[in-house]
Amino acid sequence: MILAISSSFSCWEFIARHPGLLLVLLGVIGEIVCDWQEMGGRLASAKRLSAILLVVGLLLEFIEASQSDREIAGLALQTQQFRVRADNLESNNLALQIELQRIKSPRDIKPEQREKFMKALGNLPRGPLILATRHPDGETEAYYLLIKSMLKYAGYTFESEINYPANLTPFRLGKDIGILVDKMENAPPYTFTLFSAFVAAGFNVERFVNDPKRQYVWDEGQGTSNKVMILIVEKPPPQ
Repeated sequence: MILAISSSFSCWEFIARHPGLLLVLLGVIGEIVCDWQEMGGRLASAKRLSAILLVVGLLLEFIEASQSDREIAGLALQTQQFRVRADNLESNNLALQIELQRIKSPRDIKPEQREKFMKALGNLPRGPLILATRHPDGETEAYYLLIKSMLKYAGYTFESEINYPANLTPFRLGKDIGILVDKMENAPPYTFTLFSAFVAAGFNVERFVNDPKRQYVWDEGQGTSNKVMILIVEKPPPQ
C-alpha cells in the first residue's frame, strides 16, 4: 500500500516531508509485534483488532498526507501556469499598446521638413530611384506615399516600385528609411546629396551597401550597381 501512495512524489521525498508519521507508524508496528503474543485473556481478540485498526488508521493518514502533497503540488503548478499566462498577457498588452500608439500617431512630413529637404538639395543633380516598402501596413503605405510625393516634387524620377515581404534588411532601432546601393564606388553621385538632404530634414535614415560575403535572396532589399533604392519600412516602436 505504501508503494501506491503517490505517483508524483518518490518515497524519499514523502519521508522527508512527513518524518513524524513514519516514526509513529514504525513505533506502533514494533510495539504491536512485541506485544502480540501477550495480548491474551478474555479481550485478546479486541486488543488485537484495536492494534490492527491503529495500524490501518496510520496507513490511511499516510495516504491522506500523500493526497495533500499532490494537491499542494498541483496548486503550485497552477500558480506557475497562471504567472506565465499573466506574463504573456502583459507582453501582449504592451504589444497592443505599441500598435495602438502607432495607429494614433502615424508618421507625417512637416512643412519645415520639406523646406529643409529642398534647401539641402539645392540645385544639385537628381536622378532615377527605385522605391520599395517592406510588408507595409496602412500606416507604412501612407508614409511611403508621402515620401514618394516629396521626392517627385524634388525632381526625382522612379524606375520601379517594389514591395518586399521579408524582414531581412537589418535596420537599426529608430530608423525607418534606408538608402541602398551596391557599393559606394559605383553609387550614382546624387546618392550622397540625397542622404544628406534626408538627414538635414530630420528623417530617420541610414545607408546600406551590399555585403560581398553574403548571399542575398530575391525577397530582401539590396543595392544594385549604379542605382539607388529608397526602402521605407514600418514605424519604429517608441524608444
